[in-house]
Amino acid sequence: MMQELYDEFGGPSENLGLAAFLAEQQDGGSAKSQSSSQSDTEHTEKLTGDITEEQAKQAITQGAMGLTRIIGMATRTDAQLSPLEYQALADDLAPGVVKLWNSQSTLPPWVKQLLEFAPYAWMTVAVGMFVLSVVRKVQTEKTKQAKAKRAQEKVINPTKEDANDGHQSE
Repeated sequence: MMQELYDEFGGPSENLGLAAFLAEQQDGGSAKSQSSSQSDTEHTEKLTGDITEEQAKQAITQGAMGLTRIIGMATRTDAQLSPLEYQALADDLAPGVVKLWNSQSTLPPWVKQLLEFAPYAWMTVAVGMFVLSVVRKVQTEKTKQAKAKRAQEKVINPTKEDANDGHQSE
């Protein structure tokens, strides 16, 4: 069964990360494979490579749009801004972001290590936003159901006030 799954998902030639993980687990976790450490180094260099001002503007715009989406979900409002407002923010912040990002040699080591964990932070944010979305959806559905139930109860069991509204006696 395990061999069938292994063959179905590509085996070692197509999934070097999985093969390295499996080899490390079989060795008791004592030796890290060379392909895995090389991959880690490439990933770190990719995260810490120089960026252009245009790349910084794009990242800032995407981040700002994501933040306004989060705020909109949390407050149940339309928090989206106009494209000009996002562009103005990106234009103002991009030079500083480029300068900070491209001066990696002067960054403290702990900041460089934090950059390695950025993907995990984004995964946490994504899961949190998904949970918030589901909770909001459930709350909305419960409110709709409660309103429908109250309306149905009024039709089935009208109160004396409802019955007397059309028949006021003097």
